[in-house]
Amino acid sequence: MQPIIDVLTAYGPGVVLFVIASVGIYKVFQGSIDGLKKSNEALGQTNSRFESEIKDIRAELKERREEAQEEREQSKKYRAEVKELGSAVSSLENQLEKQSSLIKKLLENVAELSKEVSSIKEQHSSSVDRIDDIASSIANFTHHLEHSSSVNPEVIEFFEEKLNEHNLELVRLKDMVEGMSPTAVSIHDAVLSVLEEDAEVVTPEDLEAVLHTMLDESED
Repeated sequence: MQPIIDVLTAYGPGVVLFVIASVGIYKVFQGSIDGLKKSNEALGQTNSRFESEIKDIRAELKERREEAQEEREQSKKYRAEVKELGSAVSSLENQLEKQSSLIKKLLENVAELSKEVSSIKEQHSSSVDRIDDIASSIANFTHHLEHSSSVNPEVIEFFEEKLNEHNLELVRLKDMVEGMSPTAVSIHDAVLSVLEEDAEVVTPEDLEAVLHTMLDESED
């Protein structure tokens, strides 16, 4: 207690109070500074934590952007594939439509061909029958000439030669389908016209003229 009294006596109460106030203020500021330091340290730690979190968030955002970019590229690729697939489907549909048209046309051609085949069969059958009639008529005419006493033997020989030629022609005609009927009709008509003639006036020249007429009609 005495030291305090001595200080008050030596410096005066005002100085002592000033010193005491200064020390108190210093203590107050020192506490505030310490509090600020602690707050600053806490803020630093919080800032570091925030920076770390921000860094993590940025890394995650970067990763998300990369994933989004990959998804956009993949989506673009898918759209291109879908477009290509659509073009392929459209092309396939066009091909199927063309094939359907070709098949329809082919079926029509087959139906038409079937009709033609049926017609050819009928024509062939009637032509063969007609040729058989011609062969029979020629055979009858040959028999008539061979047994006719009023016909010159040269006429018989000449006509037999021509008959042999026309027998070969008949064989060829049996293998033909188109153009068979006109030839058969012309030969048959020519033979009938000769049979209707008087045997006594038939000469090689007459027969040759008739045969030339038959050949001309066959070529026409």
